[in-house]
Amino acid sequence: MSFCIRAYRFKPLPGSVTRSQAWKHLQDTGRVGRNMLIEGQQHPRRKILTSKLSALEENTWTKELDMYPDLVGAIRDGLYKDTKHILVVDTSQRNDFHADVSVAKYDDARLPYSIRYFLEFKLPSVEARTAAHCGQMLDYFKSIREKQPHRSRFIGILSNYSSSWVYDTVFDEKGPKIEEYPCASLADAIIFAETSSASQLQATIPSLDKALDPKFSVLSLGKHYFLLSVQKVFPLVDDTVPKTRETVKNTPRWFPPVRHQEKKNQFVLKITHDNRSLENEITTLQKLRNAQAQSLHIPELVWIRGSGELGILPIGEPVLPGLESAAVSRKVVRGMIDGLRYLHSQGIIHRDVRLSNLILKRERNDVNVVIIDYETAFDSEVNHSPGNEVDYSGGYICWPRRLLQSGEQSYTPEPADDLFACILVVLHLLFPWRFDEFNAGNIRPDGNQNPETLRVLRMWRDIENSKIWGRFYQAARAQDYVGLLEISEVFCHV
Repeated sequence: MSFCIRAYRFKPLPGSVTRSQAWKHLQDTGRVGRNMLIEGQQHPRRKILTSKLSALEENTWTKELDMYPDLVGAIRDGLYKDTKHILVVDTSQRNDFHADVSVAKYDDARLPYSIRYFLEFKLPSVEARTAAHCGQMLDYFKSIREKQPHRSRFIGILSNYSSSWVYDTVFDEKGPKIEEYPCASLADAIIFAETSSASQLQATIPSLDKALDPKFSVLSLGKHYFLLSVQKVFPLVDDTVPKTRETVKNTPRWFPPVRHQEKKNQFVLKITHDNRSLENEITTLQKLRNAQAQSLHIPELVWIRGSGELGILPIGEPVLPGLESAAVSRKVVRGMIDGLRYLHSQGIIHRDVRLSNLILKRERNDVNVVIIDYETAFDSEVNHSPGNEVDYSGGYICWPRRLLQSGEQSYTPEPADDLFACILVVLHLLFPWRFDEFNAGNIRPDGNQNPETLRVLRMWRDIENSKIWGRFYQAARAQDYVGLLEISEVFCHV
């Protein structure tokens, strides 16, 4: 199972689109640039790399699979022989990332999250630079972008051994923009890719506390944090370390799970990688744990170390819009609303209710939904005094309507804000492609009401005035949880 993550979504083209069509669309929209020849790239091991590549016997390659071991060995021994922390890996048969060869830090489940650059090879007799093969490169760039959302620039090489091209891709709010470079040699392409990508892998996967099993799998690498699936082992006490306020603060604490059980003590470990604090999320989850929450729709805090690391249960899987059955979709919606009712009874307003913050825990013939991610949660029992307004910082598509209308960003959160967002979750489950079309980063209450903001406001007016959806809008405004639960009945078997 994989933990639900915030995925980078790409605006789809109409209908069923082939790789060739996707690449040509990118060209037609001015998102592909052609550049001067890359040649004479300097590197201390250039001569060795060139020698290793030149020594390959291409006449022995009858199929692409024959190429990979030779090329992996030549690149590894030519450029990285003395480098311990960079691996050259045949990834052609992998499911998580299957470009032919990847240069990365790890050769396990962490590989897609640590890729520096990748290479796609074609036989020497095959024309490499076609729209279909370039579209294949585009697919790989999108795939690795989802694994490394904190990173905006990626490098890939397309080569038939005798001719090579580098594709230097930058992602912005419109999607990928690609610069294409012909190369004088495969060695030039590899040195350029290595030099260019060295500074792009911004966040390295952290080492774990000694109290945890050193083996783990990466569930997600977000812009500000890692999500890892780890296993607890017996804590190790180091009596040689002086007991100071700082060491006590960073001493890990394990809380045995009560509501959510996992085999082998596995849990989800969340670690920040840019000095951001998880203190608000930890405080919120501690309050819910101390309240001995009975709701199975709320995660359970099981691990704390400092303010930048926490562990929760359960380990779940993402809710897939458009792919879940009607029965599962109904359970997702009911569980979400029941979970929010419990949170609100404890004074907690989530403030970031969206599909990517719901996970499914499947057990035999049953399924349970859990609401995750409390980084921006608001405790109304603690912050009830006037003047304790906060800035909205959740998902852009979930901006409270009242903020978009007023042009203000600071506000006092209300339970109804979460319930209004529930309506968007249901619509996302029903019409996923429509939500993919939103340029969410442009939605903001800046007073100018740009086209994307106006589009969201029109959507809310349509919801409020709809004969079908209007009653759910009124139920959310009145904090009528029972009435809002009826929205789950919009799902039916087809």
